Amino acid sequence: MALLEGNAGGVISAQENQITLNLAPVIAEVRARLVEQGFTLAANIPEVERSFVLVESAGIGQAQRFYGLLTALGTWLPWAALSLFAAGVLLARDRRRALLRGALGVTVAVLALGVALTLLRSLYAGATPANLLSAESAGNVFDILTRFLRTSLRATAVVGLLVALAAFVTGPSPVAVRGRAVVDRGLGAARGGVASPRLDAVGRWVHRHRGALQLATVLAAGLALVFSNRPTAGDVLLVGLLAAVALAVIAFLGRPPAQGEVGGEA
Repeated sequence: MALLEGNAGGVISAQENQITLNLAPVIAEVRARLVEQGFTLAANIPEVERSFVLVESAGIGQAQRFYGLLTALGTWLPWAALSLFAAGVLLARDRRRALLRGALGVTVAVLALGVALTLLRSLYAGATPANLLSAESAGNVFDILTRFLRTSLRATAVVGLLVALAAFVTGPSPVAVRGRAVVDRGLGAARGGVASPRLDAVGRWVHRHRGALQLATVLAAGLALVFSNRPTAGDVLLVGLLAAVALAVIAFLGRPPAQGEVGGEA
C-alpha cells in the first residue's frame, strides 16, 4: 500500500519510478532494540542516511497513478451516483415506485460491475508475464489496486437493497399492507401493556411530531454514511439496523390521542 500511495520514509519507498531500500529506519530500529535489551553502547551507533535503488521502471509511476484513480473513484463515484439517483426520484411523478426501481437498478449495476472486476482480475493475472509476476502475485496486486473500489461497491449494493426494501414495505402491495398491519397490532399490544400517564404524554408529543422525527432519523443515518471514511457493507448494515430500531421506537412511543382527547383539543 505504501508503495502504491507513494509514501516516503519507510524501509521501502517508491518515488520517481524507483523502488528504494532505505537503511536509516532499519538501523534506527536495531539501535533502539539493542538499547532496550541493555546494550547501551548501541546508543553510539550514528545515524546512517543511505539508500539503494532496487527497481527502476516507468511502470511504477503508472501503477501509482492508476491506484490513485481507483481510490478516487471508489471514494466519490458511489456518492455521485446516489446524488443523481436522489435527483431522479425527486423529479419522478411516482416517487415511491421510482425509489424502488432505481434502488434495484443501482444494486444490479453495482453487482454487474463487481462481476466485471472479477473477470478483469482473471484476465490480468493470466496476461501478466510469468517472468515478472506469478499469476497469484498478479492477482494480489489487482486486489490491492481495486480494494477501495470493491469496498465502495459492496456498501453501495447494501444501500440499494435497504432502500428498495424500505420502498417496498411502505407501498400498497398486499404483502406490505399485511406486514404493516401485523406490526401495528404488535406495537398497539405492547403499548397497552406499559400504559402510564407520563408515557401517554410522551406518546402524544411523539405522535404529533412523528413525521419530523422519522425524517431526522433517516437524515442522521444518511449523514453517518456520508461522513464515514470509506464505509463498508457492514457499516451500512449497522447504520440501517440502528435507523430501523429508532423508527420502531418512534412508532412504539407515537401513541395517537384518544377520541375524547381529540374532541377536547378541538
